[in-house]
Amino acid sequence: MTPPEQSLDPKVADKLPLTVTMAFAITTLFIAGVLALVNKIEWWRGFLPATVVSALATMLSLLIIRRGLKLEMSKAVAAYFGGVGARFLISLLACFVAVKVGGYPPVPTMLLMVAFYFAILIAETMAMVKALGSMRHS
Repeated sequence: MTPPEQSLDPKVADKLPLTVTMAFAITTLFIAGVLALVNKIEWWRGFLPATVVSALATMLSLLIIRRGLKLEMSKAVAAYFGGVGARFLISLLACFVAVKVGGYPPVPTMLLMVAFYFAILIAETMAMVKALGSMRHS
């Protein structure tokens, strides 16, 4: 006898873009506020590529995770890790290109990208925990 398949609540997948967008907006405003207090031009220069790269990488990870949340549990978990990994690789590689080709300052660009990465990771993880908590047997 095979165990019953476990599925996730599809409403959770529909709420994910709003959750992540809010996390991204709050992080952007918080970082901008800190940079205004620090008042160092090289950090403002690193803010632009870190924000653009993080936004693009987040959109890709959202597509992967949202699609996975509409499937059964094992595929949802795999999609979560795939989305998180893809966002990390894209963020890292694109910031590296921005530093090497675009001439942006390396330390501010990479550190600000990491701040965005962890903020979005927290939002995505919270959504995944909520989805797993709403799991039902079919």
